[in-house]
Amino acid sequence: MESSKEIRYQVILTASAWVSVDELLEYLGEYYSVNRSEEIVDLLFEYAATLQEKPERGTKEKMLIYRKEDYRFILFKRTNRSEIKIIYYIDESAKIVYVTD
Repeated sequence: MESSKEIRYQVILTASAWVSVDELLEYLGEYYSVNRSEEIVDLLFEYAATLQEKPERGTKEKMLIYRKEDYRFILFKRTNRSEIKIIYYIDESAKIVYVTD
């Protein structure tokens, strides 16, 4: 029996996504220690990295339907009351997921 190898996409954070990360760290710094803030962002990065496999699983972002790219999002739920929306689009030809926010 032959095992099918699943395609893995490269996940890249755009410049605008890095700005959002900086803003998130600043916001978290108001409520948490530096170490805890960095831990939360690390978990966020790990979750975004899961887009390497099956990036199409995200929900289409209705606010961006007018754009050329097919924007999607997944939710990183840190707690029951707190979630962060990860917005991205997929370049199928290059097998790259661009996280934009």
